Amino acid sequence: MHNNLRDKLEGKVGERYKIIRNFRYGKDLNVYKAYEVDNDKSRVPYMIKSYKTREAFEIESQMLEMLKDVKNIMRMIDIYPQQSIIVCECALYDLEIFLGHQDYSQRHKEKDEIVKDIVSGLLELQKHNIVHTELSPKNIMYFKNKDDYDERWKLIDFDSACIVDKDDVKIITNYSAPEIIRSHENKTEIKANFAMDMFSFGLVLYFLETGHHYWDGENEITKEEMISTKRLIIDVQDPTACFIIKELLSETILSRMSLQKFMQSTYYTGVAENKNMYRIYNTNQTAVLAEPMNLDSNYISGMREEEYRLYRTFKPFFENYHNEMKKNLEMMGSKIDDCTNDLKDLTKKIPQWLVKVNNEKVPRVFVMVPDDKDWKRPTTWMLSKPFRLLFVCEHKDQWHVPDQKGYKVLKIPQFIKKYGPWINLW
Repeated sequence: MHNNLRDKLEGKVGERYKIIRNFRYGKDLNVYKAYEVDNDKSRVPYMIKSYKTREAFEIESQMLEMLKDVKNIMRMIDIYPQQSIIVCECALYDLEIFLGHQDYSQRHKEKDEIVKDIVSGLLELQKHNIVHTELSPKNIMYFKNKDDYDERWKLIDFDSACIVDKDDVKIITNYSAPEIIRSHENKTEIKANFAMDMFSFGLVLYFLETGHHYWDGENEITKEEMISTKRLIIDVQDPTACFIIKELLSETILSRMSLQKFMQSTYYTGVAENKNMYRIYNTNQTAVLAEPMNLDSNYISGMREEEYRLYRTFKPFFENYHNEMKKNLEMMGSKIDDCTNDLKDLTKKIPQWLVKVNNEKVPRVFVMVPDDKDWKRPTTWMLSKPFRLLFVCEHKDQWHVPDQKGYKVLKIPQFIKKYGPWINLW
């Protein structure tokens, strides 16, 4: 098989199919669109894939045989072992192309169905003990059968797939889990694990939410962030999506969200709980905080689970005092850099950095905004920006604002000097 479109298919596969064009898919541009020679009038397209190595052909053909008749996995139509060629159903486009030119609103119109199809495919992989290892937007494609009007997103490209806990992962991509990247750099072997696909799935959701890749595969700084032991900073607008993606992108396999837990999340089910701020699971009589419900701030992407707990208990109070705080801000006028017009919906647009003071009988929360409106990087505020302390809230039997006049402006050294010994930044 060659990439020159003037060349014809040879042997038995050439007797049945003829190439129309190169899809320019795959690492080696080895995927072609073709029609059946004897059934050209039907114009049913097929996808023909050749392989550079015999091993890659054997892996993908075996995996697709195991996964035959599965809804959200690309279907293999025919196989030609002597020529290392498989024939599959033909897709229309991949997820990267589909989302490449859409804005946030357009992406979210299709999000639910896309996620459900991907999850269905992953669920089948896990049922068959298969780890994809190359899950990415390019390997999620849209298929539509014009005869039965069946349309769905499916997982493709299984030439590097592995059997869980048996096969070593042999490939690294910009959607690989950090343990795979570290293993590759250290030139060590690592067995395939379902959690690896879940990390890749988290990056796919990040792409679905933001429209861009977390790592382009080349930026060394981002690469170091991915393989470090620190939690990744996720700049996702939807707080519930942010929480889920952070759990999927956990740096360690044991703490990474499983597919089963993801399927219980409100992000997947779409069912919100109005009364309970968190869904609680009981494991061995121990309450486990699973995820936040109905968060409405776009600026809490740097928070950990404890911060969500604090934010959620604080939220009803925040809403009750919404109008009062807006009036206070308007009264301050130019004292806060004339930013009130940018803060029409205080509960959604003011970035909040919640700080709890340790060793106090009455918990307090400081709500601050930075002097410089660098909304997208809240984790840098405490390091580099002077900020304005707008108000302090206390919690006895309920959240309330203690008696105070106006607001306080503190430079970072002043804040650290006054509160440093007692402050725990969550």
